[in-house]
Amino acid sequence: DLVAQYAVLRKLHSERRLKGETLENLKGLVRAYSNLGNMIEYHWGPMSKVFKARAILYADRMLVKYGKTAETLSMRAYAWTLVGNFKLAMEDAEAARKLDNGAVPDWLKQMEAFCNFVPEDLESEDKENPDELATYLKMRLLAPNYDIDRCVAAITEMLYLNPACSRAIERMHQTRRLGTARSGAEGGANVNWHAIHSRLCKVPGLPKSALEISTEHQIRSSDEVSSQDEEQSGRVKLLRILRKAGFEDTSGNELSWNVLSEALSDLTFVQSARALEVDAEWLGLPKEEVSLEADKLISLVDGHRLWGYLVKFKHERAELIQPMLDLIENNNPTLFEMSCLPMEYPVTWAKQENYVYFLSQLNSHWDKIYDDLIRTAWGREEFMINEAWEHLMVVAPNQPIVIARRLQNTEELDEATGLELEQKYRESPYLQMELGKAYRKKWNLQAAMRCFRNSVDLQPTIEGYNELAYEYQRQDQLKEYQNVLEESLSLESYGLEDAQTHSKLANTLMRQGKWVEAKVHAEGAADSYSAWGLTIGARCAEGMKEWKEAESYRRACSERYEESSGDDWYWWCLRTGHGDI
Repeated sequence: DLVAQYAVLRKLHSERRLKGETLENLKGLVRAYSNLGNMIEYHWGPMSKVFKARAILYADRMLVKYGKTAETLSMRAYAWTLVGNFKLAMEDAEAARKLDNGAVPDWLKQMEAFCNFVPEDLESEDKENPDELATYLKMRLLAPNYDIDRCVAAITEMLYLNPACSRAIERMHQTRRLGTARSGAEGGANVNWHAIHSRLCKVPGLPKSALEISTEHQIRSSDEVSSQDEEQSGRVKLLRILRKAGFEDTSGNELSWNVLSEALSDLTFVQSARALEVDAEWLGLPKEEVSLEADKLISLVDGHRLWGYLVKFKHERAELIQPMLDLIENNNPTLFEMSCLPMEYPVTWAKQENYVYFLSQLNSHWDKIYDDLIRTAWGREEFMINEAWEHLMVVAPNQPIVIARRLQNTEELDEATGLELEQKYRESPYLQMELGKAYRKKWNLQAAMRCFRNSVDLQPTIEGYNELAYEYQRQDQLKEYQNVLEESLSLESYGLEDAQTHSKLANTLMRQGKWVEAKVHAEGAADSYSAWGLTIGARCAEGMKEWKEAESYRRACSERYEESSGDDWYWWCLRTGHGDI
């Protein structure tokens, strides 16, 4: 967690100032700066890159001063892994293993597992006392949007080991799973901050008034914590105290209290933005309710440089022109990083020129490291997207998402390469899915089905089941097609997924004249109250000559979707001779 790493760095810099530079001191600085830079790289600002740059600087200094040894090269591999250049990390790791001037550290295997995507090597041998670094790396390695269940399990394990790990709370949001993201934005963030206060209580030299606040809000027991409102009120005071202490401190100690205040302030802002995103965009809560929550969180961020972004959740777009203009014009452009990409769309509401200016600032601070590149790869500008993927092929050549991109751009996949990738990435549901699609392009349908099945066995997803079912349907294996789709209904539905599956099953069974079997699925589709779902319900009821039920579906569709289906009810009555014509 960031507070623990901050405390370690203050101690290391103090020892360095008092006792001079040593190999052990440099190793500690490399490790702590790498950890801290990685932990906060999702913050909307440049601080994480400052820490990452220091990690590489101290690693290079170590090699110059103490030579290329297994130990020094391993430390630089550690730094490059967490900074985000896996190619350079692996080059140092391989060089370290070739040297005979010392054994490599045990944790080097974990760095190699992360860079090469070998999640099984990040499993702790001692299940009773799992390794925190391995758990953190596993949580970061498993894709939150493609390998959700295993990623959530790793998040849960990480928070059990260290409830102050805010990166785990952010990872909950990145699953894009409503229940998980909401849990992180609400209760998860609250517990996280009480754990942070517990960490702050252990920081040597913490200003007395700050210590008093954190002591009041630390975790005293599993069921004894201050309320969220009390903690947030105390947090505002705490950050002001730390900020003031940083400006008044003339001791020259690194890192200053102001650095800690800024990092915790950035964390508060990001978590506030996430909470409002869940309320406004995911849950669709009433504007008045979201506006009240936004006012509360704007007070919490207490003048953070990007507080204006939270205003977007309060008002309609027409009222946001000036706030978004202020957000761009009143901020130092050097503070805009790729992590600020969520601002990309709102800033255009003031004037289109803002977009060009904002994007040019992001581009000028765009570093060719994994976090920046992967954010850009999912952006909107095609020229930047293509360049990002080109760099990702270099800095992260063994990550599943990069291999998948290569497969998507390859016309054919030879069998030997395909089998090698299947085996090497047997733990990646996403790459197994993409391998299936690549096999399908080559009309190797058995291999495609094998990979789709591998994917859903690793991580059951609607997409995986649909791809597998589609292949059975193309081969006219309708019973297997039906079984696969029915299996997918066991998954949690976050929208219309279940209704769409019921729709496919109902249509298939109705085409076979199996009206009774189709009925349960037709009703499942109609329960969504979508136009197509209601239409399927009506068709099935009509096929079973249940005229009143069929009419009720047609009527509901016409009344709900008047613009597109307003006359469907009338024409149904006219065609069938039933209903209230």
